[in-house]
Formats: sequence, C-alpha cells, structure tokens
Amino acid sequence: MLEGGNEIRDGMVLAMTKVILPGSVIVVGGISIDLVTYSSRWPAPGETILGENFNLVLGGKGANQAAAAALAGRTVNMVSCVGSDLFAEFAIESLESFGVDVQFVNRVDGPTGIAHIRVIDSGENNIVVVPLANEKVSKVQIDDAFARIQNPKVLLVQLEIPWEINKYAIQNASAAGCLVVLDPAPAANL
Repeated sequence: MLEGGNEIRDGMVLAMTKVILPGSVIVVGGISIDLVTYSSRWPAPGETILGENFNLVLGGKGANQAAAAALAGRTVNMVSCVGSDLFAEFAIESLESFGVDVQFVNRVDGPTGIAHIRVIDSGENNIVVVPLANEKVSKVQIDDAFARIQNPKVLLVQLEIPWEINKYAIQNASAAGCLVVLDPAPAANL
C-alpha cells in the first residue's frame, strides 16, 4: 500500500479512490482461474518445450467485467459459480479485492472454471477455456439477485455460461429496466 491509499498490483499503481455512481451493475457470467504460460515459441505437435514464466490470475470474462466496473466506481454484484477446489477461495478473494460483491457467487461440487493461456514472445496467445463450475449458474441465483439488489441499472453478460441462463438474466434485466450489455465471446452459435 502506498501513501494516499494507492496500491501497486502487477506493477501498476492503482488509485484506490472510488466515485460511487448511482445504480448498480449486475454481472452474470464466468469466473475462471487463468493459468498463463510464457515461452519463446509454440511447441510443435507432440513436442515439449521449456517455458520462461508462469502466472496464476483471476480470469473469466464475467470476472473481468465485474472487476473493471468496480474499479470504475460502480457498485457491482457478481452472479456465478466457483467449485469446491483450491481455486475457489482465490477467485472469491480476488473479486473482493476489486470491491465486487460476491454474495450471489455459489460454491458447487467440482472444479472452478479454468483457462490455459499460452503466450509467446511476439505477444501472440491462444486460450483454452474449460467452463466447469460456470456451467452450473442457475435461474434461482438470477431470481435471488434481482429480488435483493436495489436499483440495478446495468446487466453485463458474456458467453462463458449456458446461453439459456444468459437469456433468463436478460429477460429479468429488461423487466427491471436495465441496460443490457452482451460481450459475444467466446464465439458461439446462438
């Protein structure tokens, strides 16, 4: 922690002063733990190469949206699922560190969602996302969130959870007069 309440995180100085804007943001979407490896080049099929670095970070398009909205000064509620594994607490604590309300994030049996991200020296990357717990987000969670969150103004959704659940969240948000923002990624047939 720096003087004035600022913090250094991942080499960046974050101003910790927030301006709270009226109305809240609800994010219904994926939480994952990103396993990021760095190497000079891609391995050939069947080849094993030595990497140069590794990071374990909070990820998932939903979690990223929630963290960004919280850092921008919004009151943010995340609706999602994490597993019953060692990554669950890391995910919850990471979201809370950004100021995201996680009361609607359920712990379910099985593993937390993960993404394996490979990055080479040129900056190119490729990503494999395994949704896992994210596939268990439920309509009951969405009903609970919309019943208990006061003054929701924005719903953020993406495609890392089942489309049926997104559609249900969008219907609830429309009925509540919320602005709905869909990040259509990862690409999927709808």
